[in-house]
Amino acid sequence: MTVRGLAKRARISSGTFYKYYSSADDCLLCTFDHICGIASRRLIEAGQKESEPRRRLALAVIRLFQDMAADPQAATFMLRAAPTVGPAFTTDLWNSAMQLGGALEFCIRGDDGPPLHPLLLEGLVAGLARIGGSMGPTAGEVEVREAAIEAVEWIMSLCMPAVPEAELPVVTVPPERGDGLPAPGRLRDDDWEGPLGDERAMILAAAFRIAKSGYHQLSIRRICQEAGVSRRDFNRHFESLEDAFIAALEERAARAIDASVGKHDASAAWSRTVCEALRTLCEAIEDDRDSARVIFIDITAAGTKGIDSNDRLISKVAHALRTTAPPDQCPSELAAEASTAAAWAILRRRVQDQAATTSAALPVLALLMFGRGDRKRTAGDENESYPLLAFP
Repeated sequence: MTVRGLAKRARISSGTFYKYYSSADDCLLCTFDHICGIASRRLIEAGQKESEPRRRLALAVIRLFQDMAADPQAATFMLRAAPTVGPAFTTDLWNSAMQLGGALEFCIRGDDGPPLHPLLLEGLVAGLARIGGSMGPTAGEVEVREAAIEAVEWIMSLCMPAVPEAELPVVTVPPERGDGLPAPGRLRDDDWEGPLGDERAMILAAAFRIAKSGYHQLSIRRICQEAGVSRRDFNRHFESLEDAFIAALEERAARAIDASVGKHDASAAWSRTVCEALRTLCEAIEDDRDSARVIFIDITAAGTKGIDSNDRLISKVAHALRTTAPPDQCPSELAAEASTAAAWAILRRRVQDQAATTSAALPVLALLMFGRGDRKRTAGDENESYPLLAFP
């Protein structure tokens, strides 16, 4: 996306463009903010005449999902194109998206309910986007309504009644280690490079080491020098710089996730297992914030390939959440995706803020991971809880 291309598409001069926007990125961010503003107003309008919280939220979510289905290009722009503006604009995107957070909070608690925990609200916006994004580009009315009901159940399982900060699950912040050993879940660089002579593993390790100094530091030439391989060797394994970066990132992230889940004690309660996995992951992030920044923040610098990679990582965690859960506590597939996307968004913000500790967010992260989207219904229950969402 360039200024010249935008001006040509809008049938204006570049000079006119610069009267309103400083760059193509500025235009993209303003467009994102504008759509968020429209969506938040429509959320509030849809539910403002309804006094019962569940129905008010249902009306708002069905309106949002109907809008997404009616204009799939706008939905694609919001969920896939806008994030590729890059790591430098993560805060701008978040500030705009939280307009939806304000609208969502109104739908959940009305005018006089207790405020929601800020981190929880941030996670709800990300989880709602994940469920909405799961609808296909040709989603019909039935699919839209089913997704909306699932989203409402997931949100209500976390927020109704609203949970004040003091009542969030008790998950203690781990003490600092004083033995000089790496924190649990820490992956040293030499733990995943593979045996000497494995060209692909050496390229991946080199790419990740360089990326820890910033995505802009990456180049195929530098990776080859760092890994001690030729350009021909590189081309044998990867088609582009982005492919090598994403492969390195996904392997590193997958190992960190496996290290967290791998500590799972089969005899322990599932809720405790989840909390311990979260604790281990937070410790690993705190112990190596440069690596965490690459996985959570710099991933967007790889464009739509990076967004796809981010989605795959979230799905991997959601799958692990469901496979470790006992049948009576297992969240639905969409709820697991929403919960993981919500926790991922919170961690991304904590990684971005150098002054924030990820461990401090553990109580909210734990709460989110137990969200459900599959409330058991009896005959006619859909009409009772969702009178305006009843199927024909």
